[in-house]
Amino acid sequence: MPTLARFLFSLVVIAGIIAAAVFALGNFVEPNVRQMTIRIPPGKIVPRPRAPDPTPAPAPAVVVDGADADGADEPAAQ
Repeated sequence: MPTLARFLFSLVVIAGIIAAAVFALGNFVEPNVRQMTIRIPPGKIVPRPRAPDPTPAPAPAVVVDGADADGADEPAAQ
């Protein structure tokens, strides 16, 4: 058990040193502020064509009481 406690204590000390270094870098180091220019090729600026909007599927035909799709109940006369 003392070996485990010594190992965990070492990990805590190392984590504390790393946390102190991050804190020091965040509070005491000032970044260099400068203007940047990034050249973008013209091919990346041209917008890509959009895909057309999907059209809704047509409504299915509904057959009521054996009637034809055109609504006639009787066969067509010749």
